[in-house]
Order: sequence, then C-alpha cells, then structure tokens
Amino acid sequence: MLSAAKEDADLYNRGKRAAEAHNLDVNLASSVLAMDLGAIEQTLRINLDLEAITPALEGFAITMPATGRIIVYLDALELDAIPDEAIIAVDNERAGYAALPFSNIQEMHISNVCSISLRIGTEVLSVVGGEAVEVVTRVHLPGRTGEYEQHPVLYVRLPHAALSRMDLTRLEPVSCITALGGRLDWDGSRGFAPIRIDDLRLTDPTAAEASRKVA
Repeated sequence: MLSAAKEDADLYNRGKRAAEAHNLDVNLASSVLAMDLGAIEQTLRINLDLEAITPALEGFAITMPATGRIIVYLDALELDAIPDEAIIAVDNERAGYAALPFSNIQEMHISNVCSISLRIGTEVLSVVGGEAVEVVTRVHLPGRTGEYEQHPVLYVRLPHAALSRMDLTRLEPVSCITALGGRLDWDGSRGFAPIRIDDLRLTDPTAAEASRKVA
C-alpha cells in the first residue's frame, strides 16, 4: 500500500514538472521568437538533457553580435579527458588494461569535438529557428612557453536547410563537419592546432550583450 502511494506521488510529481516545463515553454515562446537571449538560454536549460551532455564538454555559451546572428561558443573536453586505456582479456578469467596508441586518442578527441559541436549547434538551432547558427569550439593547447592557452580549433556554420537534408545519427561527425565547410586544423600525429577566426566578424564591438553561459 505504501509502495502504491509512493508510485502515485512520483507520477504526480513527474506530471507536475512536465506541466510546469510546458507552461514555461509557452510563456517563453514569444520572447524566443523575439530573439531574447535570456529566453533562449532558459529554454535551452529546460529542454537540453544536461545530465547526458555535460560529460562530453566543459560548457557552452551563446551570444548575438548582430540581430538574428547566433554564435555558440563551446568549450570542448581537453585531450587529457579522453580515455587513454582499453580493457583487454588477459586470459579466460581475467581482464586487464592496455595503453591506447596516441593516434587513437587523438582520433577520439576530434570525434568528440566534432560530435558535441554538431549536437549543441543543432539543439540551439532547434530553439532559435532562423537560417543558421554558428559554432566556435575551443580547447586548451600548449603554447610556446609550455603553458596551456585556450584557442579556437573548430568553426562551422550550421544552416537549417542543409541539416534538414541530413540524418546526423548516421553520419560520421568529422566527415559531417567537413561536408558543411567547417574550419579546423588537425593532424593525427599532433592533434589540433589553433584556427583563425578574425575574418569571420564574430564579435560586434557595439553589441551590448556579452557571451552568455548556458551550461
């Protein structure tokens, strides 16, 4: 009897949360259509599965340097956050760990960077609508002095028209970024190198809005 009452309470609470989220979505809709960054951020926090996404990135923020132009600044996982060992069978009863080749770790890193850039970019585009969103993805890379510095390593514009013709669940993320004309500099022997983005006019010095942290 207590178990049934607990199940009823859980169902009620889940239904209440869903109804509250729906009502908030409705109330935010007009503000999102008006490209209000605060409303866009709040809608993303409500609808994104942050628990599932957070382990795949450091965080992301959005900004609007010009009316209708949405830029996503995404901080991807660093190379040292990528698994560097594989589980292997030692014999019929035991398992062990073996170091992965450095090139394999680099390949996992670029796959992570490209896939999370596509995931977050398409999620933002689904909220804001419009023709496209742009994604700038950054990681920390060793500088000349040995200190790690944050650099952009990927830029891609995600047009709604192109994405609507793609099945992203079936596409390999690196090839997808390349097909969309993405900008990146990567080599299996050294990993990422910084890319230039100063020609893209990503920052409008007259804009009052700074980058907004979403996750």
